[in-house]
Amino acid sequence: MTFILSKQFGIVVLSGVGVLLLFFGGTYLWLGTYTRHGELIKVPDYSNKNLFEITSHLEEEGFKVKVSDSSNYDTNKKPGVILDQDPKPGTFVKEGRTLYFAITRKTPPEVMLPDIIDNSLRQAEATLHGYGLVRGEIIPKPDVAKNAVLEMQVKGKKVEPGAKVDKGTVVDLVVGQGLDISIVPLPNLYNLTFQEALFVLKASGLKPGITLFDSSVRDTLNSKVYRQNPQFRLQETVLSGESIDLFMTESEETLNSNYINPNTYEEDFQ
Repeated sequence: MTFILSKQFGIVVLSGVGVLLLFFGGTYLWLGTYTRHGELIKVPDYSNKNLFEITSHLEEEGFKVKVSDSSNYDTNKKPGVILDQDPKPGTFVKEGRTLYFAITRKTPPEVMLPDIIDNSLRQAEATLHGYGLVRGEIIPKPDVAKNAVLEMQVKGKKVEPGAKVDKGTVVDLVVGQGLDISIVPLPNLYNLTFQEALFVLKASGLKPGITLFDSSVRDTLNSKVYRQNPQFRLQETVLSGESIDLFMTESEETLNSNYINPNTYEEDFQ
């Protein structure tokens, strides 16, 4: 007990505490230096830059680089263009952090040519665009199917629907120009079933254009026309081979609300 209360014991205790403080303090400073504790780097915005061209710069800045996605192909951008990054621009990270980049791919993916034969030119263009293809030259050809696509060509050679081509391929279209110019009465398709409307259009030398079925339709063939484009008018005429857009429903309420008396319809447009 006397030793514990002695001056020598106090010196021993204080020395031990000092050693511990020096040990933990030194360890903390060493860890801070080793991990660059508190040193953060602000991540720049690398969007639209080419990863292949800036990789060396990124590594010099203390970053590691990995590609997380290279499946996106853009005909308007060179391969390697950065589309997205993680961490996002403006984020603060430690030196040595890995940056992940989504970039444009080097080669275009393959897509199948859609079946647009007998489609109107307008429909064909929309479909090609949806597949990532480019409508090229329109090659007219005398044919009764006026404004209808008769054939697809790539680099001057005929290609069939289902053939695989690179996304972004230019597709030329052979389009019927008609055998002669004839004028036919515009038929009134209101309240006809889809089958009946197709029959009337064919008999009139016309074709179905864009056909839209509303949410009430369960049986497409027996749905009815509640609107058409061009809209019917008395004594209205169109060129043979033109496309008529159809709007279909199975709702009696929709049919009734879109009814127009054909005997008075002409007066409404005068």
